[in-house]
Amino acid sequence: MTTPATRICWICQKEFTTTVPNQKACNDCPKKRLEIWYRKKRFIPCPRCGKPMFKNSKHKMCRVCYKLFAVKENSPAWKGGRRYSNGYIEVLCHSHHRAHKSGYVFEHIKVWEEHFGKHLPDAWIIHHLNGLKDDNRIENLLAMPRSVHCPSSIPSVILDAYKKRIRNLETQVKALKKQSPSF
Repeated sequence: MTTPATRICWICQKEFTTTVPNQKACNDCPKKRLEIWYRKKRFIPCPRCGKPMFKNSKHKMCRVCYKLFAVKENSPAWKGGRRYSNGYIEVLCHSHHRAHKSGYVFEHIKVWEEHFGKHLPDAWIIHHLNGLKDDNRIENLLAMPRSVHCPSSIPSVILDAYKKRIRNLETQVKALKKQSPSF
């Protein structure tokens, strides 16, 4: 066993007693030094609350602030509650009766129900007349029973809607021709 030796700490310049031959710092200083080094290397203050956070955090804020602030409108990835799903547009509406668990509902269903002021029956679907799944104008939407809508053949309901839409477009073209003869 070695005899205790009195030395001066190279960090805090205080005298300390040790039995370890190569010890150059007191017992309190290495912990402080390691803590300071660790904080300098790994942590930076959170821009919202000032608490230490990881320097390379992908959220750019501490975990507490991320849970509080980075949801919905405050999130940097927020797109206004609209997203695409298999070509269709979904909108965030938790209170809608057809909303998924995530709170999103298809926009064409919501547009049709708001326009007509009633719920779409469960066995019914909305057909996009022009075939574009993200064109949710009311004149492009047609509600029909799921049994009538078959992709292999065009039902008469859809043909009637197409004919009506073509007539409307032809009248619009005639009106435009009357307004400007160079058209």
